[in-house]
Amino acid sequence: MARALAPEAARGLLGMILLDGVFHADPHPGNVLVTPDGRLALLDFGSVGRLSVKRREQVLVVLGSLVDADVAAVSDVLMEWAGRSGPPPTGLEQGVERFFLRYAADSGRPIRLAEAIGEFVSIARDNALTLPPDLLLLLRALGIAEGLARTLDPELDVVDAIAPVVVKAFASRFAPKALATRAFRAFKEFDQILATGPEAIRRGIGRLSRDGLVIRLSSSDLADLPRAVKRAGESLSVAVVVAALVVAAAIVTVANDGQVAAPGRIAILVASGVGLAAFVARLLRRD
Repeated sequence: MARALAPEAARGLLGMILLDGVFHADPHPGNVLVTPDGRLALLDFGSVGRLSVKRREQVLVVLGSLVDADVAAVSDVLMEWAGRSGPPPTGLEQGVERFFLRYAADSGRPIRLAEAIGEFVSIARDNALTLPPDLLLLLRALGIAEGLARTLDPELDVVDAIAPVVVKAFASRFAPKALATRAFRAFKEFDQILATGPEAIRRGIGRLSRDGLVIRLSSSDLADLPRAVKRAGESLSVAVVVAALVVAAAIVTVANDGQVAAPGRIAILVASGVGLAAFVARLLRRD
């Protein structure tokens, strides 16, 4: 009977987490009772965890990413859990990628849930990302639940046992009620943007008119800026002169012999050629 109850124990806890959002946070063997009709009963609800709908969706993203190894999605979730914005830390995506190489569905190795949870927490810690308390309680409960399930059946494949619950949780997100709830939430946020947007724009324009626009620039080598500006100005001046000589050369080329004397024609052509050559040489020269 113990082996038959092992997958039920794993599925039962994960169902509470993903489907109900309320779970027993300390499901060790001493808090579990087998009823006379062969069912599992949980005792001592002194430690209970709760997950919001948003948090459950984030957990689903992480679990689903074990199938397609979506490094970016899991990195984004970790950043959001830590309350961080901006680009992720340098080693975060590399750490998540190594995690998937070891624990993804196609890794080809048996997965120990407690081991995977420990490494997942280490990725956050190594990148200075602090996980919220409700997530730490959840991860702890999952590790304890795996220990309970393996007590009943040491050979149990926990990931395979919980797969039906994960599929059911994903499917529930597309139920009519869930879709209607998300649509209402999106509509409410859009309504708030419409209500507060004009006032925010008005305040922004007023502040800009009052204080002006301040642009801050930083450079590791501002000492080269004056020289670069000077060179750009000199190059522009030479370009204008060369352009004038080229235009003059074009005019004398198409002009009749009587309109421009031969010596003048030759002088203009020579000056244009020399000026153009000097300009090209200046562009190619590197200080």
